[in-house]
Amino acid sequence: MLEKSKSSEHHPASLSADSKEVEAGRLSGRSPLSSGIGRFFVLRLARPLEDFLVRMEVAPNWISALGLFITLFGCFLWAVGWLASGAILILFGGAFDFLDGRVARRRQLASREGAFLDSVLDRVMDAGLFFALAFYFRDSWVLWVCLVAFLGSSLTPYVRAKAESLGVESKDGLVQRPERIVILALGALLSALLRELGLLFESQALQELGAWSLIAALGLLAILSNHVALKRARSCFRELQGKSLN
Repeated sequence: MLEKSKSSEHHPASLSADSKEVEAGRLSGRSPLSSGIGRFFVLRLARPLEDFLVRMEVAPNWISALGLFITLFGCFLWAVGWLASGAILILFGGAFDFLDGRVARRRQLASREGAFLDSVLDRVMDAGLFFALAFYFRDSWVLWVCLVAFLGSSLTPYVRAKAESLGVESKDGLVQRPERIVILALGALLSALLRELGLLFESQALQELGAWSLIAALGLLAILSNHVALKRARSCFRELQGKSLN
């Protein structure tokens, strides 16, 4: 276990790094939760858990694996209809996925293989989210909305990775992975809450509104994620064309 003195040495440095990340993100065009004021609040909320993981000397790869397990269990709950419980677990699992890299940097354990593993696990978790919702809506037209949202969410990181392999930077876009998780989780939580209120007050309108809440979240994500993917692809294509002409 890390000594208290060593932990206290890291803490001020990490706070300074937080401020730099917030300012850099504000100017770089990152997504709302990945930069600026959104990142500031996320960092503050996650700070106690991050400090605990550093003190316990938990390996960053184990943090990634734990985030995967929690998220996939939440996806299973979604698939069988436990929307609120699944959403809470998915948000919690997303926190671990956010913290693995930060813990690695604070413990000076950051590595290329760790970054690669994290990226692969991210894709597995993304697939789990949409497969779970596709199963939940398997007898409804909403299944197609799930597939369109999954397409956009898969294309977004693929376009970025392919562009960077060709020497083009592509990080812009309002909806990236943190936003996708939050949109779906909040949609599921709101859906479960409104349905319970509808049953409590015997209101058919509230129950129907609850059913549409998650559908609306999926629809919003389908539109925004595909927009980001197409925007990135167009930007990269134009930049590659410019390099070819030069």
